[in-house]
Amino acid sequence: MPSFKVVYGDGSVAKQTKVEISFDGGGMASGFTDNQGYVSISGSSNSGKIYVSGREVHRGSLNVGEVRAK
Repeated sequence: MPSFKVVYGDGSVAKQTKVEISFDGGGMASGFTDNQGYVSISGSSNSGKIYVSGREVHRGSLNVGEVRAK
């Protein structure tokens, strides 16, 4: 289950923000960050693409501690 923190370019946390993951091999899942910017999303793969508010912010391994929203 991918679990990571979402921050903006200026370092502020992305509170209550929609996060979607497109898993390699198929499937999508989504969730919302908490008030500290953390989100955990169940899925079928350890690699794929992460989207924050509809924009792709990461591609590759989902074993990341933090992603930056654009």
